[in-house]
Amino acid sequence: MAQSELIFDEPATEKVAVRSQSPTSVRPSQEHVVRGLALLLTITEVTERLGCGRTFVYELISTGELETVKLGRLRRIPVVALDALVERLRASARDDRAS
Repeated sequence: MAQSELIFDEPATEKVAVRSQSPTSVRPSQEHVVRGLALLLTITEVTERLGCGRTFVYELISTGELETVKLGRLRRIPVVALDALVERLRASARDDRAS
């Protein structure tokens, strides 16, 4: 049989309706739930929670206002340290209003 006479049957394919989503539309919500339970945050996560820039967060760290911990080679900010910073800022604001 010559090469041109060979007939190959292609497997039948079923058409299935698939809901079109971008790959990022599912992951962030799941990641947000998991990261919401995290005890240690990255600099980026701290900037998102505080609504400020990276430079300001690094300034808070260098002045000792924001505690960090070392996790292997990584530097992370404990959630409790971020909560403590916010509480100090709130107390300071209350003191300023009382004066």
